[in-house]
Amino acid sequence: MHLTLGTKVERHDYVGFEIQPNARFLWHVNAAQRLWGSATHAVRTPSGAETRTRGVLLVNDIGGLVPDYEQGLVTFFPNKDFKSEELNAFELGYRIQPRENTTLDLAVYYNIYDQLRTAEPSLPFVEQDPVPYLVIPLLPTNKMEGSVYGLEVEAKQHISARWHMRGAYTYLQMDLDRQADSRTLFRPGP
Repeated sequence: MHLTLGTKVERHDYVGFEIQPNARFLWHVNAAQRLWGSATHAVRTPSGAETRTRGVLLVNDIGGLVPDYEQGLVTFFPNKDFKSEELNAFELGYRIQPRENTTLDLAVYYNIYDQLRTAEPSLPFVEQDPVPYLVIPLLPTNKMEGSVYGLEVEAKQHISARWHMRGAYTYLQMDLDRQADSRTLFRPGP
């Protein structure tokens, strides 16, 4: 049995300290079987674009939609209060090698996401330079959460030193939800 414990500690000016622990194990059940698992906490810290930069996402010809304005810009504004996105990930796997040239693998996982980014619209406003145009602001916020889970199955057969067959199946289920007060224009998940 092998057990590995670790952590990553980072300090960022705009979110402070981030601690990302993880634990992993590998158990050699016997010569032909392995069982492994892991539990991990990870974060995605905000980028400079999310906390410090204003950028244009889209230039639209809005003639006819808004009187007196033919041009409009969907603009991404920075949010100094944007927090790190968080992930708690759990995995469990099993491998069996019934013959020297055959392996079967099964892995299941469950991931819990919190504080995921949404792009929340704010009240449009008008800028005058070089010509009057409408600005439609989007602000990054942390208004989505959810889970992703699934499994992977794989079989390998080595026919010769140069040839092998492999078959695999993957199932993934994504359940992401926006907070009730979110007005994001982008829909989560497939």
